[in-house]
Amino acid sequence: MMEEGNGLSVLDTLVLIWEGRHRPGFLPFIGQPDVKILWGFVLGLETAALRIGQKEIDYFQFRNWLRDVKQEFPPEGWHEKFLREAQGDHLAACLRFLGRVVEFRGMA
Repeated sequence: MMEEGNGLSVLDTLVLIWEGRHRPGFLPFIGQPDVKILWGFVLGLETAALRIGQKEIDYFQFRNWLRDVKQEFPPEGWHEKFLREAQGDHLAACLRFLGRVVEFRGMA
């Protein structure tokens, strides 16, 4: 749920990236499969949404779900955890995060 502002929500944008995962160069907003760039992109989306008055209620619910239910938002961040568990494979870490977004969206 997105209130005020206009445009795509953070989760909508991440779902669009996920939907294009089978295309070459499917990370159109970040350019390459690098989980730290994806993490920075997500932070940028979140910050921009807040600056224009867009309340990202479902994004914050997603973060809480990732932390409380999945236990995948440790203090060092999901990006560090996913990259470590993927043994340094950035593409796998990106896909895992995007997959969690889709999983959360499917529950709504």
